[in-house]
Amino acid sequence: MEADMALNMLGEMEKEGCHVDIFHADNDSSTSGMLKSEFPNTIKMDDQNHVKKGFTKQLYELGKRYKELKQAEVIPYIQRCFAYAIQSNAGNSTKVEEDLDRIVPHIFGDHNKCSAAQWCTYNENPSSFRYKSLPGGRPLQNEDLKQELEDLVSKYRYRTENLSKLGSTQANESFNNLVATKAPKSRNYGGSYSLEQRLSAALLQKNEGYSYLRKVNEAASLSPGHHTIKLCDRIDKLRRERKDKVSTIKYKRRRLQLKKIKNKKRKGFNY
Repeated sequence: MEADMALNMLGEMEKEGCHVDIFHADNDSSTSGMLKSEFPNTIKMDDQNHVKKGFTKQLYELGKRYKELKQAEVIPYIQRCFAYAIQSNAGNSTKVEEDLDRIVPHIFGDHNKCSAAQWCTYNENPSSFRYKSLPGGRPLQNEDLKQELEDLVSKYRYRTENLSKLGSTQANESFNNLVATKAPKSRNYGGSYSLEQRLSAALLQKNEGYSYLRKVNEAASLSPGHHTIKLCDRIDKLRRERKDKVSTIKYKRRRLQLKKIKNKKRKGFNY
């Protein structure tokens, strides 16, 4: 169904004169295959969230065999190193490959390749350097695990050209969640006449914010009401403030700190 929907959407866009050169999606081979067969000039790029999730999933698979990865902060730390290597070098496949090559040696205490890495502070003061997210502040030691991690990273090293041009489907997922508030999946609105209005309401809220309620009422020659205007303005203001807040470094660091505290409270991972 997903592949058929993607094919239908690109076909409709082509009819409207909107040609799609690049599309970002997960690694669904059926969707990619159908689109490439119908639109051979359209290039498929990976989605950054799915790439990170795929990498993390393989780390948890390794965690079933290596106790070092069962420590609460180890896998999230390796994941952050991987994400930084990709996100900080967008558009530069050479830099992506260099940062990927640094990850495993860095985790196991070899900092010879870290001199040009902004995320490693070892060379600033080697004698007092400690890992903030590894057990005891010390590097990992298991050589078998090191080889497994090297093999895992090498799978991505040969895809650096693609990894340097990752896109994001997060906006699509956000809109899908918004639609679900107007037309919940638990109810069959697909066969009702209200579906179009519900989708239109979700689209207006996405583009205009909650102030769309006032504009719709005014277009229908209805009084939007004092309380409606006041509530819409208040919600839009809170949304803007939250958007600005979550993009700050302070907020992101606090989020990581709370996540660490949560992981420490767990007795162990559930595999």
